Amino acid sequence: MKRTSLSFDSEVSHLARANPPQRLSKKIQYAGCVCDCHPGIQKILTNLKSNRFDSSPVSILRSMRESDYIGFVVRVGVWGGMIPGPLGSPFKMIFQVKWTSAPEASRIKAIERAIERIDLSLSKDSPGSLQVHWELLTRDLKWSSVITSKALHFIYRKHGYNDSCPVPVDNAMCRKWLWPQFQNVLDSAKLKSINGHSFNAYLRYLSAIRGWADAYGWSMSEMECALFGKWREDADIKIF
Repeated sequence: MKRTSLSFDSEVSHLARANPPQRLSKKIQYAGCVCDCHPGIQKILTNLKSNRFDSSPVSILRSMRESDYIGFVVRVGVWGGMIPGPLGSPFKMIFQVKWTSAPEASRIKAIERAIERIDLSLSKDSPGSLQVHWELLTRDLKWSSVITSKALHFIYRKHGYNDSCPVPVDNAMCRKWLWPQFQNVLDSAKLKSINGHSFNAYLRYLSAIRGWADAYGWSMSEMECALFGKWREDADIKIF
């Protein structure tokens, strides 16, 4: 099992390992859907043979393995509820255009180049750091931490990173449900926020996932899926 060269925040990992969430069981990853193709997608993927669109993790990983980088990004966006997203704003952030218009060819090319760079980097014996990959998407493409984390999760999985693996960030689950509970257990003064688009905020979240995964004897992906599944079952449940 491949591991990233990521250096976790040891203090956060220690706090998480000592204070694991309760009542968790392993869950399969959110399955996405096979649903009617949104008109905005048709403006990007012009060669679709069907109006039914598959955003399952299997389909996402297949796109990545086939180096269909734009198809990959669209599927990740639909899987994560960001295409078109609330009022179409996530779509506009990703492609720099409203979903009612086709993205500029230069924007499509920039996205393809960025995903390809990360893909090729991870295929090497000494891959670049997660921080470099994070900044390539958040700084160069001006993507949010949410779409960045979801895309990196699947790119890394394509390359066999399943244990120490970047996991998706979800605003509702991670930032509004999970983290406030964890902060409350510890006294929020001891634990900074995971809001925003900085790598340090994301690393803080990954470090907690690492600690909780260690406490359960699970992989990081398994822990994130268990947390997301628990939240989907009951968004009001207390797990600390």
